[in-house]
Amino acid sequence: MACRMARMPASRWWLRWAVLATCLLLTNGGCAFVTPRFPQNIQASFARDEMRKLTTESLELYYPAQLRGAALRMASRLEGCVARLHEQTWQKKKRDRVLVYLTSSNFNNAYVVPDYASTPQQMVMPSHLTLELFNLFNLGEVDVGDVACHEAVHYVQLQQTDGVWGFLNLVTGGLFQPNSYTESWFLEGLATYYEGQFGKNAGRPHSPIWRGWYDSVVQATGGRLNPGYLSPEQRALDPFGGNYITGMHFVEYLAKRYGESKLWKLVDEQGDSLVPPLAVTLRFKRVYGRDIGSLFAEYTQSLRENLQVRERPSAQRTWVSDAGYFSRLASNAASGVTATVGVGRERYSRLTVLEPDGRVRFERPLVELLPGRRWVLGSPTLVSGMSFSRDGAWLYLVMADLNTEGGYTAKLWKVDARTGDVVRLWDDVMGMGGSITLDGTAYVYVRVDGDSANVVRLDLETDTRKALTDFSASTSVGPPAVAPDGERVVFPLSGDAGWDLVLREADGRLRWLTRDGRFNYSPRWLDDERLVFLREHEGRLQAHVLTVATREVVRITDAPHLVMDVHPVGTEEVVFLNRDGLNFTIDRAPLVPIAPTEADAGTARVEVAGHTVLAQAPHPSATSPEDEPGAPRLPEVRTEAPASDSGHAATAAPSEFEFAAFPKPGAPVQANAAQPPSPSEVAPGIGTPPSGQPSASDEAAQPSSPPEDAPGIGTPPSEQRPTNTAEGAVPPPPGPSSEQPATEDTAPASPSPAAEDAPTALTGLDGPVEAPPDPGTELQILSDEPYSPLERFFIPELRVPYLLAGADPDNTDDTYMMGGLALAGQDRLGFHAYSLQLSFDSREDAPSLSLAYGNAQLAPWYIQVSGAYIRQNQRTDLQATAFASRSFWTTPVTFGVLALRREYDATDRFPRMVTRIVGPEVSVSYFAGDATSYGSTQRGLGMTAAAGVYPGAFLRDSTMGDVRLGLDAFTGGLPFTGRDNLRLTAVGRFLPGAPSGLLQVGGLRAGQIWYTNRESQQTAPLPLQLQPGIAFSEYLRGYEDLEIRARNALIGSATYQYRVPIDYGWASTLWLFPSLFVRDVGVEAFGSLARTDNRADHAAVGASASLHLTFGQAVPVSLYYQYAYRFEQGLDHLHLIGFGL
Repeated sequence: MACRMARMPASRWWLRWAVLATCLLLTNGGCAFVTPRFPQNIQASFARDEMRKLTTESLELYYPAQLRGAALRMASRLEGCVARLHEQTWQKKKRDRVLVYLTSSNFNNAYVVPDYASTPQQMVMPSHLTLELFNLFNLGEVDVGDVACHEAVHYVQLQQTDGVWGFLNLVTGGLFQPNSYTESWFLEGLATYYEGQFGKNAGRPHSPIWRGWYDSVVQATGGRLNPGYLSPEQRALDPFGGNYITGMHFVEYLAKRYGESKLWKLVDEQGDSLVPPLAVTLRFKRVYGRDIGSLFAEYTQSLRENLQVRERPSAQRTWVSDAGYFSRLASNAASGVTATVGVGRERYSRLTVLEPDGRVRFERPLVELLPGRRWVLGSPTLVSGMSFSRDGAWLYLVMADLNTEGGYTAKLWKVDARTGDVVRLWDDVMGMGGSITLDGTAYVYVRVDGDSANVVRLDLETDTRKALTDFSASTSVGPPAVAPDGERVVFPLSGDAGWDLVLREADGRLRWLTRDGRFNYSPRWLDDERLVFLREHEGRLQAHVLTVATREVVRITDAPHLVMDVHPVGTEEVVFLNRDGLNFTIDRAPLVPIAPTEADAGTARVEVAGHTVLAQAPHPSATSPEDEPGAPRLPEVRTEAPASDSGHAATAAPSEFEFAAFPKPGAPVQANAAQPPSPSEVAPGIGTPPSGQPSASDEAAQPSSPPEDAPGIGTPPSEQRPTNTAEGAVPPPPGPSSEQPATEDTAPASPSPAAEDAPTALTGLDGPVEAPPDPGTELQILSDEPYSPLERFFIPELRVPYLLAGADPDNTDDTYMMGGLALAGQDRLGFHAYSLQLSFDSREDAPSLSLAYGNAQLAPWYIQVSGAYIRQNQRTDLQATAFASRSFWTTPVTFGVLALRREYDATDRFPRMVTRIVGPEVSVSYFAGDATSYGSTQRGLGMTAAAGVYPGAFLRDSTMGDVRLGLDAFTGGLPFTGRDNLRLTAVGRFLPGAPSGLLQVGGLRAGQIWYTNRESQQTAPLPLQLQPGIAFSEYLRGYEDLEIRARNALIGSATYQYRVPIDYGWASTLWLFPSLFVRDVGVEAFGSLARTDNRADHAAVGASASLHLTFGQAVPVSLYYQYAYRFEQGLDHLHLIGFGL
């Protein structure tokens, strides 16, 4: 018994190592490769900027020198978040520093790359964001520290790699991280949940848009969600994806029901697993006592039990019943004309203008198809600042677009509201839109520059721009609205409690209109003294009216879930987007106050025009994430003490539960501004730039001016360089001030009715408009130095040896050995990369070797050279390539040189033979199109061109050419379906000077074939002399079993496809394998025709059916059956059954 007990662990370990070896080969065979480390726009920014490296206790940050202030602010916030997350993990061992890159490129994203083969784990961060979508997510455009904390959750989670894989990653430099296999819903759900847990009410957990969106889906389904709602492909949750929105709510439920500690226990279990992709659901069962499916069923049961069905009030009426799953809206109050930019699951993105009675005036697509297009992108998620001219004849909007490198920029469109023609564009509107002035001469928008966002006035005739505010250092600003007088501007400002409204007076002074952080957003002027805007009420975003002079607020809608883009129509109604189930509707409601409820507690009630309305309280101090663990928190509303005589609102110091209380041990706790200053200046004051602004002596004060003691236009303080304290500590910079005392040249402002007539609580709104502090830790800088171009270049990121033994398939009595070594490395900024692969096979008489080198110093161009010596199957290959590639907008361009030499060994039947092909190649590919969720591409145009010249090809005296031209056209299918499309394809392939029969037409299969009723055939064999290691071939559908030999070919095809969406999923497959999501069933009818060498025709018609699945939310699989009938004698019917990835 003792002997048997002693042997069992040893046998299990042999089994484990066998599994490890197999997994290692499957995931890393041929894994040493050279590829660009970053997207080309980010790589180009690194090549263009002077880069530096900042090292702290837990971070290794690479940043542009001109963005040092933004880098320090982000690092301060990020380091605190990382410290907090490390406290949550089960394994308290010290991990590697977080590797972070800050780029000056505007790419409107942030991401973490897991450690896999030749690519190390890294985080890439922007210095700003320019899509309004991030404002709607409650993240802001320049306060990127909150976004960094989201990414920090990914980073720390993936770092929890221990056990066998932790050891192998240490030895090899990194193969992969087991936590990357917990599937996207847990990865993104966990990170999104924690957005609201880092000491401030930020991120999607505190966005009423995010919450209302999900609530409408829950009500529409009755809370009966299947695990397919966790999938990123779940189209009911377009455009956000179930992995984010359902994943966050599910993780939130798990944290509230079972505690946050179990989330990190699951992370620990996964990080220590032997075969990470398998049995993930059983690890959930080990931690929670239930598998993923049971936990999700428990969660959906709680949704049903707590579901409170809400309906539209009788006063709210539906005007347009289907506005798509995502839309933006604007209306002209005088004419009643309404415009929407929307997209649906069966309708591609388009601009629609509606008459006052709801009839469609016109619809136009947003995307241009032909080369030379004036813009590249067009989508409602990229739109902001839709605004009509005074007479309703012109519509203005800002659309995000791409520059030549692939980074984001933006354009201001002027659209003829009568025809839909885009008559003029203004480029380089870097930021988000706002509104047109009443006289139509200027457009006011938010310009984002580096880590600052400001309101800017664009003169439409001269294209000159004038800054109206002077915010700096991570103060997020929302789209502004210009008053009818053309001078005053109201805009949302992200404060320490959330979004609030700020008014810029005609003389440039700023004052708060709201100060409670209740997501006060999207203001529009009703008249000279009233605004309609969005504001959170009982967790939902509703339309409200604010009187500017008194700052009194009245709610006018009680929509079931969500109101967006409210606009006045006439003088008695508003029109807005209403979330209804899985889509938006366009609704109207009267300008009539809604009776206040208990949720309005903490606000003063006053009488206005015979109605009881709510006068808001000043903003509260931020609530603590510890107050209610695991549950979302909305900003608390309560009445504070009256403001001091100086007009400054009382500001609460950070409580001990705020994230500022969680620095690393021994670090002092301080409130930190959102981002630190640049090396040569501290954060300047908040207000308007000192130049070009009207003074009070030049213009009469407006009736709604602030009281005399309110602060005026901010002036930047004197420049100074931040100094380091002992041990390299850099304290957070002081908050900027916007106060400017009155002088002899500045007339005092007239008293405001708000200060004299409003309730006492309102006087707190007369405090200074200044940037809020941002929770963070004091940054202990260990080093800050210029980037070394070859840093870590000579330390391979991957170093994998392997050795295998197996039976020879030709002689099972013999065994053979295979082994090799794979090395890959690159410098930290990806300017230089290399790979080396050495392999041997005991059946061959020589080893094989391949080398590759990539250079990104000329980014956006990427240059790659490679060479290989391959000994295999009684032949020797010498291969060499040198190529340069980049994309212009979305069009990839590649050119270079290819050189191949193949030598066949002499045999009993054939003498030694050598062949080769050497020559330059170039290719370009263009595509533009529109797609829908259910119907795929509905309109599109694709063009490809490639050419090569090969002198002395195949050791012949002549020169051979290779020219390929391709054209693809897409259009919607049958009317009124929205789930089908028609694709027309034409290809011309010409090989002038080539030997006869070099081009193969047909004989290529899509995916892996399980069954076919016909064996593969060739019209003629290809001589070995014409096989140098590259194939010249074209796909011909219906001829998968037959290789047709030719020199030239013209191929045309037509494919009609109809899809039946299913969108259903399971949390796991047979409890052992990853999740399974059934996307749809597709049915196709096709016809193809090829003419080879201008003399032979080959035609086929057929049909196919396919089932589209996704495993593990990452691996798409298609199971298909295809039938084809060929018109050539002797071919007839072809049946194929197979699958594709």
